[in-house]
Amino acid sequence: MKVRLNLLLTLATCLPILLTCWAFSSRTTGQEAAAPLRPLLDREDARPLMRAKLASSQRVFEGLLTKDFAQIRKGADELVRITDVAAWQNIDDPVHKHYHAEFRRLIIRLRGLAEKANLEGASFLYMQSVSTCINCHEHVRDVQKIANGGEGEPGAIRLLGERF
Repeated sequence: MKVRLNLLLTLATCLPILLTCWAFSSRTTGQEAAAPLRPLLDREDARPLMRAKLASSQRVFEGLLTKDFAQIRKGADELVRITDVAAWQNIDDPVHKHYHAEFRRLIIRLRGLAEKANLEGASFLYMQSVSTCINCHEHVRDVQKIANGGEGEPGAIRLLGERF
C-alpha cells in the first residue's frame, strides 16, 4: 500500500508540471528567432501537434490515476500516431531528434505495459516520458536563448508549439 501511495504521489506531481507548461504556453516574448533555428521554429503545423501531445499525455495520466488501462492504451496510441506525423521528421536539430526518438520509444513501451495491465511499469515509463518532454523543451529554450545572444525572458516556460 505504501508503494502505491508513493507512486500516486509521484504521479500527482506530473499534473502541476503539465498544467504549468500549458498555462505559461501563451507567454511569448515576440522576439524573432535567429537564422540557424529558422527551419525548426517556422513550423506552422507543430503547434496543434504539441497541443494534441499534451491532451493525449493528460489522458494517459488520468488512466494511470484511475487504473484504466484502456484509457492508458488510447492515450499512448494517440501519442504514437502524433510522433509519426511527418512534421517531426524534418527537424534538423540532432538533439531534438534524439528526444523525439526517446519519447516515441518510451510511449511504445508504455502502451505494451498498459496492454499487460502493469500499472507500476506504465507509471514509471510515463514519468520517464514526461522527463524526456521537459528535457526537450529545456533544450529548445536554451538553444533559442543562445541563438538570440542570451536575450529573452529567463525561466519562461513555453510549449514547443508556441515557438513554431
